[in-house]
Amino acid sequence: MKINFEKLLKSNIEVTGKCDGSCREQAIEDAIAIIQKQTDYLDTQYIGVKNYAHFGDQREDHGYGMCPRHGAIVFEIRKKDRKLPFTEDDIYYLMVSRDNPNISLKQLIDKKVFLDKEIEGCNQTIDSLEVK
Repeated sequence: MKINFEKLLKSNIEVTGKCDGSCREQAIEDAIAIIQKQTDYLDTQYIGVKNYAHFGDQREDHGYGMCPRHGAIVFEIRKKDRKLPFTEDDIYYLMVSRDNPNISLKQLIDKKVFLDKEIEGCNQTIDSLEVK
C-alpha cells in the first residue's frame, strides 16, 4: 500500500534516523503504546537510541535538550510541538518508519518539502517569463 504523505505531514511526531534494528523497532513500538495510552511521556522527554563504542544500539530516553554522557543519539522519537495532543496521524508516521527501516523518514519528508518549494519557485519563474 502506498503511503499517505499528507498524513505524514500532519503528524506531530518526528523520527530521526533509520529504524534498522530490534532496539530501534522496540522504541517505535513503545512510542505507539505511549500514544495509544495517551500518556504525557513524550511531552517531557524523547525516546532515544544511542550508539557507543563497540556496544551497538542502546535505548536511552532523555528530557528534551539532554543527551547521553557517553555515545551519541542515532535514533530519536520526539513530539514536534509538546503542547499538541496525539492523533492517529502520529501512529501512522511511526508505523511507516517501522515498516520502512532503510530510510530516514524525517530526512525524506524534509527533502520532499524543500524540493516542492523549489519546484513551485521554478514554476512561478517560468510563468513570469515573456518574449518581447
